[in-house]
Amino acid sequence: MIERLFWESRGIAIQEVVYLEMIYALIIVLFEVPTGVWADRTTRRRLIQVGVALEWLSFWILLYSFTFSGFFVAISCSAIGSVIRSGAENALLYESLQESHEASSFERVLGKLNAIGIVAAVTAALSGSMLAQYLPLEWNYRLSIFSLLMATVCSVFLVEPLHSEAEERLTWRHLY
Repeated sequence: MIERLFWESRGIAIQEVVYLEMIYALIIVLFEVPTGVWADRTTRRRLIQVGVALEWLSFWILLYSFTFSGFFVAISCSAIGSVIRSGAENALLYESLQESHEASSFERVLGKLNAIGIVAAVTAALSGSMLAQYLPLEWNYRLSIFSLLMATVCSVFLVEPLHSEAEERLTWRHLY
C-alpha cells in the first residue's frame, strides 16, 4: 500500500499503476522460460547477482522518477531481475542439496525459505507502514536498498555446486 502512495505522490495515477502491474506480470510470463534456459547455461551464482543488481537499479530509478516512463523502466528492471533470480535460486538450492545427497528434502527446505520470505514481507509491510507515519515515503525505498546491499554481500559468498560432464542441460532445442 505504501508503494502505491509513494507512486501517487510522484504523479502516477491509479490507472497507470494498473498498467505498470500488467507490464510487470507480462514480463514475468514472457521471460520465465528463456531465463530458465539461460540459468542452465551459466552459473546460478552470477545470475542471482545480476538479478540483485537489477533490483538495485529499479529502486534507484524509483527514487528519482516522476514520470510513467521512469516507473516503466524501474518496473521492467525489477521484473527482469526477479525472473532471472527465481529460477537460478531454485536451481542453486536443488543442486546444492543434490551435491550433499539431500535432494529429497528440496520441497521441505524450499517451503521453509518461502515461509521466511512471507514473514519478512509481512514484517516489511508493517514496519514500512509505521515508518511512513513519521518519515518521508522515500525512506522505505532507502531501507530496501540497504537490504539489497545485504543480499548482494550474501550472494558474493554463494558456492556453485560442481556439475558432472554427463549432466543433461536444458537447451533451446528442448523448447520446440
